[in-house]
Amino acid sequence: MELPQARQHGVPGAGPAECDPTGSRGMRIEPLAGRAGVKVVGEIDLSARDDWDAFLASLVVTRSDVYLDLSGLEFIDTNGTAALVRTADRLGADRRLVLNRPPSTLVRLLHLFWPEAVPTIEVQAR
Repeated sequence: MELPQARQHGVPGAGPAECDPTGSRGMRIEPLAGRAGVKVVGEIDLSARDDWDAFLASLVVTRSDVYLDLSGLEFIDTNGTAALVRTADRLGADRRLVLNRPPSTLVRLLHLFWPEAVPTIEVQAR
């Protein structure tokens, strides 16, 4: 999967892990090494909302399943979770949004506010 065109912020000359491609201070999105997808690191809250929404919107145009490694995600609020669900709904029945190692709070939010499973979201090993 190709990452959307990213704005680079952070220390000049810093590598991808030290830059903030989304422009938000609390969240980083990094390409996965060795496989298609991205790793989301940090916090998704009000300060990251615009960048998170723009990133998720860019995923809808991809033609394959979308893999998100969420092992580095420390916090996601209800609005960030709702945006994730809306994105999954927009993928269509032939594609999935695969959440790898999401934080337990995200899984709880999905079960609390979307008790009917969203068929296009797959949660892998927590």
